[in-house]
Amino acid sequence: MAGLIVTQVAASGGMQRTLMDRVTLVTQKTTPFLAMLPKGTQNARGLQDEWPLDDEDDAQDSAQVDAADAGNSSSGQEKYGIMTNRVQWNRRVAEVSTLSGFQNQAGIGTSAKEKMAYAIAKKLKGLAKDIEATLSSEREAVAGAVDTANKTRGAAKFLTTGQSGAFAVPTQFQIGSGQIYSGTLAAFDEVAFNGLLKATWDSGAVEAQQEYVGLCGSAFKARITSLTAYASGTNTYATSRHYNADLKSKIIWSTIDEFRGDFGNVALIPSRWLYHPTFGGSTALNSNSCLGLRIDKWQMVPLEMNSYMDLPNNGGGERKQISSVWTLRCLNPKANWVARIAS
Repeated sequence: MAGLIVTQVAASGGMQRTLMDRVTLVTQKTTPFLAMLPKGTQNARGLQDEWPLDDEDDAQDSAQVDAADAGNSSSGQEKYGIMTNRVQWNRRVAEVSTLSGFQNQAGIGTSAKEKMAYAIAKKLKGLAKDIEATLSSEREAVAGAVDTANKTRGAAKFLTTGQSGAFAVPTQFQIGSGQIYSGTLAAFDEVAFNGLLKATWDSGAVEAQQEYVGLCGSAFKARITSLTAYASGTNTYATSRHYNADLKSKIIWSTIDEFRGDFGNVALIPSRWLYHPTFGGSTALNSNSCLGLRIDKWQMVPLEMNSYMDLPNNGGGERKQISSVWTLRCLNPKANWVARIAS
């Protein structure tokens, strides 16, 4: 909202607006995944990006009999696999019509140049949200065709079981069933949370006490906070409610921003874009779910980020294209976990 606009009579006798210094754009703490995601130093080659994964050997009893010839040998590639994703082109177009150059707009200005600067800034923020929602989605990659856009596989799709098809994670690197919580939000508690961390550690992909980022919906964040607020009664204990309170300032804190478990710590970061309905998710999944990510196991690979170019003026007004070309790499799906909660 631009705020309260007051109409007054100027000295010239004409009707003018009292302008704010600027228009305030509504921006959620907008794109946490995009902001934290490491950017790959090596660009993708072509429209289909590929990268290798391998796993260390388990411990073996390799004690040898003295003077015995070398026995079993191998290339060391028994667990080697190839991951793949498609490169995606995101675009938004800013336009300033011919007549708008003669209109004085509150907080934007009069000239076409001011209006174009405003439009470009807004389109850039919109483009970042488009990318964030794609990153946080469970959408499968799409190989483009004449009338079909290339689409990048979302992070949540990497964190599913039973994958098959051209973009499937190789079986040996697919996330385990214990690393996925699919129960109800009401049943999710400290035990379930610790269970996800334990299953991820048991997979062998991480060491104990790893640091995770928990990209979560609003209801999931509130659910974790509620775990500390209420203790139900039993035969031994009465029902009780606990607050962290600063009695001097008369402030009550009711928030949990980090979960610390036996097998790792999770920094909870709310996101509006998780399993977004526009990208194949749902309102319930968006609000209830959480992606537990080892951020260092992901990369955004840019080919071209936030570039803009002039488009032809076909008579309607000046236009500029703002675009990004990029893809997402998951360097080890088993190092992550997910609470995919539909109800």
